[in-house]
Amino acid sequence: MSTYTKSYPMFFELHRLTDSAKARAAPHASRNFKYTAAEPAPLRGKLAALVCLCSGGESPSDPSPPNPDGEDGDTGVELEDKPITATPRRFKVLFHNDDYTTMEFVIEVLKRFFRKSDTEAIHIMLMVHKSGAAVAGVYTRDVAETKSIQVMDHARENGMPLLLTTEPE
Repeated sequence: MSTYTKSYPMFFELHRLTDSAKARAAPHASRNFKYTAAEPAPLRGKLAALVCLCSGGESPSDPSPPNPDGEDGDTGVELEDKPITATPRRFKVLFHNDDYTTMEFVIEVLKRFFRKSDTEAIHIMLMVHKSGAAVAGVYTRDVAETKSIQVMDHARENGMPLLLTTEPE
């Protein structure tokens, strides 16, 4: 439970005081006004109204003082800010051309491991064949590395020297 202290002009120190102590504290209007966030809201409202009236001001429309700590004054539960999560870095899975891996095998791998349609698989295979490399997909680092390892293991089992790499997007 944290205590929040803020200076208000012409306010005095009030911190869980009884009614008689509040009356005795009224002449000390140059001190700080303190409240504990775990105090019930009606008590805080009465304290703020009392402070305002003692300082010669009018009763505020919202008698509760501001609570910049982000704590819920009704229950005394401290609320924490949610951590800001960054978007994970994305990695490209690249197929590289070689002279031994068949086009049919590349199409089968693209459909099986990357969930590509026939048309997409043929298009990617032709890009690999013509330009030397092509992107099969963009994933988070763990997924991209796992897919490239699985595909290369499958290629080795079938006697193909297929090479896949991952690189940041």
